[in-house]
Amino acid sequence: ITVTGKGGNYNDYACKTIQICEIAGQIILLREHKFSLEIEYFLENKGPGNLNEVLCKIEVPKTFEPFQVVGNCSKDSEDVKEIEDSYGNLFYQYYLGNIIEGGSASVKVNCDLVVYEFDDKGYDNIFTTIDADGQDLKLYTGSESYIDSDSPMIIEAANTVAGSESNPCLVAEKLYNYIADCLEYDHKLAEDESRQLFKASEILERGKGTCMDYSILYAAVCRAAGIPAKYVTGAPVTIMVGEDDKEIYDGHAWNEIKLPGYGWIPLDVTWESGFLARNYCLNIKTHEGLEGDYPGYYYTLGSSIEPEVTMDYIYRVDGIEQSDLDWASFSEFIEVFKN
Repeated sequence: ITVTGKGGNYNDYACKTIQICEIAGQIILLREHKFSLEIEYFLENKGPGNLNEVLCKIEVPKTFEPFQVVGNCSKDSEDVKEIEDSYGNLFYQYYLGNIIEGGSASVKVNCDLVVYEFDDKGYDNIFTTIDADGQDLKLYTGSESYIDSDSPMIIEAANTVAGSESNPCLVAEKLYNYIADCLEYDHKLAEDESRQLFKASEILERGKGTCMDYSILYAAVCRAAGIPAKYVTGAPVTIMVGEDDKEIYDGHAWNEIKLPGYGWIPLDVTWESGFLARNYCLNIKTHEGLEGDYPGYYYTLGSSIEPEVTMDYIYRVDGIEQSDLDWASFSEFIEVFKN
């Protein structure tokens, strides 16, 4: 914006650059990114024997406003069904028939997306309570198989960290900082393809873990403190655009918590970049929860002998570059990932 003033011998001007952004409640939507995400699943039957009645279930992202908006999702086959599990996760289910010994198969989905970098307007003491009658409070503050928020160890940790603070936003921030401080990233575990899942109480005892462990533990302490929290997984776009081929063979886990004044908001404690800090992760949510249905291949055996079967998946992005991201924090973000 340029303002120019003239009069007599007077001639001067002032120039100021401003940023125009959209505000959704307490969230400020900053840079918009439009790109496509391709998800491909592979299967190879090394035998002995055939695989019969093979099904493949691919998890597909859904719109989660205002953070991710899903446009057209193209399928590479007409023989596909759309199904949802009890968590509301969307799957495309492909029927592939029989796969003989030595045979292989792959299926893919390509989705157009609009994703935002975002910041928050800043929370204050006017947001002090969570709706006690809310269905989300009932569903997402309870204990689950791995999110054992009823564990005495988890309850004690949540109570100790929260102290006398009752503002849910401030409690959630204190718990975020607690998890960032008490856990170390376990690179050895991350490289183990057969790694097991730990309960939140076990993770707290171990003092280290991968993104799954950070997210399970944060969900557990939030729930123990009465803050609705989810465990979610999907594709970490910021990491993908840093790869030469813009693809990765592994997903990422993070959380969504429900705060007064915000609603559900994504948080990634693994990066330890600060509670409600500006989002550079560009995580694409494709799955919610640790129970319910899972993506992958399903089949019956053609004989009594269990064949050797290799299954894998890959995420790819197209239409977004490293240079499209905000470099002020991008280099720091990548250093956290590398270290």
